[in-house]
Amino acid sequence: SRRIKGKMDAMIEGMYNKVDLDNDGTITKDELMACFKRFDSDGDGSVSLSEFISHWKEVFNGSEDSAQKVFKKLDGDGSGSVEMSELEGLYKLLDTDGDGTITKAEFIANWKKILT
Repeated sequence: SRRIKGKMDAMIEGMYNKVDLDNDGTITKDELMACFKRFDSDGDGSVSLSEFISHWKEVFNGSEDSAQKVFKKLDGDGSGSVEMSELEGLYKLLDTDGDGTITKAEFIANWKKILT
C-alpha cells in the first residue's frame, strides 16, 4: 500500500509538471484551459470520454481506471462530455485558498482526494 501511495504521488506530481507550462510553481486558469484544449482532439469545445481516456494515458501515463474515475468527477452534469465550464469547478476545487493560482501542494492534496 505504501508503494501504491508513492506511485500515486509520482503520477500526480507528473501531472502537475505537465500542466504548469511555464514551470513557475503555480498553475493558472490559462494553463489549465490550455491542458483542456489538448484533450479536446476534435476541437468541439468539449472532451468526450474516449478523448479523455486516450489523452489521460498519453499525457499523464495514467490508467484507464483512473481516467474514468476522474472523468466522472469532472463531468458534473453527467452529459458524457466535459465542457470548459465544468473545468471552472475543477479549478475552484484545486485552488483551495482561492488566491487564483494552484500550488503544487494544493494540486497534489486535491488530486489525491479525487483519485481515492
